[in-house]
Amino acid sequence: MVVCDINIFLSPKGGGIKTYHVRKAQWYAEARPDDRYVTIQPARGMGVKMGAASNILHLKLPGSKAGGNYRFFLSYKNVRNTVKALAVDVLEAGDPYLTARFGTKAPAKIKTSFWHSDPETAYFNLWAHQQGAASWRRVAAKLASTWVNRQQKGFDLVWCASDWAAEHLRRRGVANVEVLPFGTDKGTFRPEVRDREWLRHFDLDPERPVILYAGRLDREKGIATLIDAVDGLLALPQRPQVVVSGRGYYSEHFESLERPGYRYIGYLNQREDMARLYASCDLLVATCSVETFGLAILEALTSGLPALSANDGGGAEIVRKSGAGALFKAGDADDLVRQAGQFLSHAAGFRERAAAFGAKWPSWDDFFAGQYNRTAELLHERS
Repeated sequence: MVVCDINIFLSPKGGGIKTYHVRKAQWYAEARPDDRYVTIQPARGMGVKMGAASNILHLKLPGSKAGGNYRFFLSYKNVRNTVKALAVDVLEAGDPYLTARFGTKAPAKIKTSFWHSDPETAYFNLWAHQQGAASWRRVAAKLASTWVNRQQKGFDLVWCASDWAAEHLRRRGVANVEVLPFGTDKGTFRPEVRDREWLRHFDLDPERPVILYAGRLDREKGIATLIDAVDGLLALPQRPQVVVSGRGYYSEHFESLERPGYRYIGYLNQREDMARLYASCDLLVATCSVETFGLAILEALTSGLPALSANDGGGAEIVRKSGAGALFKAGDADDLVRQAGQFLSHAAGFRERAAAFGAKWPSWDDFFAGQYNRTAELLHERS
């Protein structure tokens, strides 16, 4: 089987999507050496390297810059010719824009999509309802959403990592949806790597609670709520410290912020360091209410770190299932602070509950085996 993934969100600075493709390449290299896994990336001197096994191929075609992390293909004709030459059996479109439109017409036996991002809730609605926005924006956002959703109807199968994401698509008339939650890397993210003394590396006091935000620092991630909540969190009677890890549009704001007990540590390149940070903190704060999954929350829970999440989206779905955290009203910084204070006052047992939930959650190997078997079924039905 030749499996080809095309995703403009795949970038060296990516988060969950980069993890998804890197782990997928690793799984094909180890578990399916007789099959071939290919990624096609729009690149201009960049690209993501994901191993050098003989059955793994990562192609870079000409692309143009689209923001800090992403690129667009200059020509989908080049992509089409490449897919045809590879004799692709299963194609996966990982972004919902032009790649999705191409994917429904691509020369592949089975055409699938992975709903990594929900543009309507994450981008279009925010843009249309900005303060002072002209009324025509709402019309434009509706038209854009309709176009994006129409593309998904043309795939043989649309993968969603959460029931929340799948239900949004179904309500918009996209029926060809199947839910397959992401796996987790249990060898890296585990409670045993907890090291409170290591926190001194970031000038943190290991004797005081540590509240962590880890993720992209962009508007759709609910960062305005985090900005408004920092002072309130630092003022809680438990005297917590606040650590922000990540990068994005608001990086400069967090880097320039100076408060006693506050630290901005940027992006941690090594996943082992991220795992140790999760395991060594006391509470993860997740402000995004439109996550299609919430991989950072799952990794934190697997590391034994309880989570406080906005009360909507795929992240909230994971926290509810885990019973190892709490929810706050999305967009309400005061409620975030209130819930964090209550949690820190009654945190006993939540770390163990988080670790137990993570231990039962499927691994990435389980995830990709399930995905492979399902697409093999579709291929068999077509033969």
